[in-house]
Amino acid sequence: AAPAGLPQPGPGDSYDLQGLIFDGGGAGGPGWDLNGVDEFYARVHLRNYGGHGIHLRGGSRRVRLQPTVENVGGHGVWLDGDVAESQFLATMISGTGSDALRLSGAGVRYNALRLPGVFTQSVLGLLERSGGYGLRIEDGATFNQVHPGTVRHNPSGGIIVTGTGTQHNVIG
Repeated sequence: AAPAGLPQPGPGDSYDLQGLIFDGGGAGGPGWDLNGVDEFYARVHLRNYGGHGIHLRGGSRRVRLQPTVENVGGHGVWLDGDVAESQFLATMISGTGSDALRLSGAGVRYNALRLPGVFTQSVLGLLERSGGYGLRIEDGATFNQVHPGTVRHNPSGGIIVTGTGTQHNVIG
């Protein structure tokens, strides 16, 4: 489901929603559940959802997001199961019930979390005040490039890489 009635994106769609804030008012469920999305770009600001801020999953490929996520009950941004060749630009995540940013599963591979114009280094921005870790890479996620920028005030810790097959990720 998309926030505030936006249609589920199709291949080649682009949503530049800079300046708009989608406020879930504490409603359950994710702010944006992107399942099986290809070739999509969005700049979006989500806050006050009971579930995850953004859940990217289901064979999604080449998705480019520039998200701000605040005060959500689950993970801020969760790449789950089978997500490849996607980019997150200038990501800001604050005040989550679980991990700020989570990459989980053997199909989560070749994703880059960075600012545009920076070659091999990636800069997220801010991962703070989550209920879990600032950054969690787990359960076989491979060949992802992440530079988390500022990671602070996360009670479980800043960064954790864990689980069988989780390898060849670049952090820094």
